[in-house]
Amino acid sequence: MEVLLGLLGGAKKKKKKAFTTPKKKPHHHKNVKLATLKYYKVDASGKVEKNKFECDNCGVGTFMAEHQNRYHCGKCGRAFTKQAGAKETSKKGGKKGKKAAQ
Repeated sequence: MEVLLGLLGGAKKKKKKAFTTPKKKPHHHKNVKLATLKYYKVDASGKVEKNKFECDNCGVGTFMAEHQNRYHCGKCGRAFTKQAGAKETSKKGGKKGKKAAQ
């Protein structure tokens, strides 16, 4: 006597997907030794000068990044163009939040 029953879970295994593009490499932060030397310059007489502009909005100690055609604050998002001699182009709120006006 033969009994044929339908089996549950008897489907075929799925084929492994072949990806066409390689995986993205995650970005790793590179630690730069003595990075503060880029921000300040010491004269022979011992006078300390700042090499970069500070953001007016964020206050002392927040330096602006120097790009090819503009200066940009990473904290508040403020940008100044180089051609117009520090003319303000945008006042967007940054990704880290807004700071109260002083």
